[in-house]
Amino acid sequence: MCRGSYSSVQIMRFFLCGKKVTTLLLSLSASSLWADNCRDKLPPMPANERFVVQTNGTVEDKKTGLVWKLCLEGLTGSDCRDGQVKKNHWHDAMQYVKNANFAGYSDWRLPDLEDLSAISAQKCDASFPVFNAFPDDKSSGAWSSESSAYDENYAWYIHFNTGKSSTYIKSSSLPFRLVRQSD
Repeated sequence: MCRGSYSSVQIMRFFLCGKKVTTLLLSLSASSLWADNCRDKLPPMPANERFVVQTNGTVEDKKTGLVWKLCLEGLTGSDCRDGQVKKNHWHDAMQYVKNANFAGYSDWRLPDLEDLSAISAQKCDASFPVFNAFPDDKSSGAWSSESSAYDENYAWYIHFNTGKSSTYIKSSSLPFRLVRQSD
């Protein structure tokens, strides 16, 4: 994982996907850069009760009332193995979802961190049952709709396999997934 060591103030140097990045920090703690979305206190619902995979390529989350596109953008098929993952800059992903029309719906959006944490490894365990509903998530993540409060050039991204979220510069090309509220 791309992490850095730094004092609580001043300059942080770290490697972000193999590239050295230097950032001026004004009193941020390490916990604000790497948020842990593990939800060990929430009892998990069995995947077959919580997530209903529909024949139209969507997954309904009975717990949150959200409907997700089964595959990350660019992938298709019941196992999400066809195609290639679409990776966009954050602004492009935000625009893409505004124009998305899938499974007869056009009210798709980019999920926020709360939405994404509901389908991430909530117990920080690769055996968490959400993986049964979303076959392409074990080693990936997705952009959230939320910009960083500390730097508007960064937005939040969640790692599905760990349940952790982090910020990436918005010009990074990263995967994303469509979500909408169920009817």
